[in-house]
Amino acid sequence: MKIPLSSQKFILQMSALFFIFSIPLLTQADRIENLLKEGENADAHFQLCTTLMNQATQDADKDLLQKAITECQETIHLNPLHGEAHDNLAYCYYILRDYQKSYVYYRKAEVMGIKNEFLKERLLPKIKPPPQKQKKPPLPSTSTPQTQEEDDDVLERELMKNEE
Repeated sequence: MKIPLSSQKFILQMSALFFIFSIPLLTQADRIENLLKEGENADAHFQLCTTLMNQATQDADKDLLQKAITECQETIHLNPLHGEAHDNLAYCYYILRDYQKSYVYYRKAEVMGIKNEFLKERLLPKIKPPPQKQKKPPLPSTSTPQTQEEDDDVLERELMKNEE
């Protein structure tokens, strides 16, 4: 039995598609990890951080969130002024309910021009205000008198000392 030429093309096309789809597809995280192997790249670390963070929040996976934190920290190590990495760290720590660390990174990101309304609305009410510095009592004055009455008292004491 002879297969018509058009059928042979169809079989070839189907075989090619089967072959293509049988190759393991790289996830976005895998592609970024391959970029990282090429050298230290703050943006690649940031992209991996963002991908891991998004996946971790979607899957509620704390281990993945810790990996995202590590990648964000590496981004900041390579580029300390990477505001979005600070913002991602603030979000990661917020999800982990470490509100103090979250606030630290939220403020750093804010100083670098990154505004995060989500954290502003949800994080700030959870932050305890820093303890108020207690005012120290004033030291006794050894300087010159401040009022006329004090001035008169000092003068009177000096006169009494001289008379003795």
